[in-house]
Amino acid sequence: MPEHVYTGKDPMTFTDPNPIGTGPYTLDTFSPQVYTYKANPTYWQAGKISVKKIQFPTVSANSFDSLLGQGRLDWSGGFVAHVDQIFVNKDKAHNQYWYPADGLVNLVSNLKRAPLDSVPVRKAISTAIDRAALSKVAALGYETAASPTGLVRPARTTLILIRNTKIFSSRPTRRPRTRCLTRPGYARARTGSGSVPAARNWPSPFSYRADSVTGSRWPG
Repeated sequence: MPEHVYTGKDPMTFTDPNPIGTGPYTLDTFSPQVYTYKANPTYWQAGKISVKKIQFPTVSANSFDSLLGQGRLDWSGGFVAHVDQIFVNKDKAHNQYWYPADGLVNLVSNLKRAPLDSVPVRKAISTAIDRAALSKVAALGYETAASPTGLVRPARTTLILIRNTKIFSSRPTRRPRTRCLTRPGYARARTGSGSVPAARNWPSPFSYRADSVTGSRWPG
């Protein structure tokens, strides 16, 4: 923060009416619908700023795909189903996309509620998830199936130990999830569909439902 501006000011409450920046753009106008940046005339390479104004419009999830297909957005970030049909094919020479592998879509359990507070149960659920199918159906195959280790692929593939690759698979398997539940304190349900801790008063067999939150672009 510039000393000559903030001297004697409380940085927690002071609103700088003329903030000093060294970047190529400064704020021109702002509204809840769109905010606009303009080229910074005092930028050290001002003559190299070929784009003089940049607008960032507010776009809803419902209108995002249509605006992209109409060519009204030059650059955007977000998952687009059938991106080749909606966007690339309109101008193959200039319309391109890249989905970087920079994170995971996680299934988060409520650890305060049985039976999801049990590690063997969570392991059994994990081994039953068809990650390859999720990659193909939910992400249309744009991204590699997630690794149960939590390491993002392909960027961190070399860090996934060979032994973990053997333990964890992108395909669901019955034997590993059965082995997770067949241990002291767990008993086979009478229906033969799974095991539950004999010491707990759980429904046998138990089931759960995973919901997609409102507003999510992922299928539930």
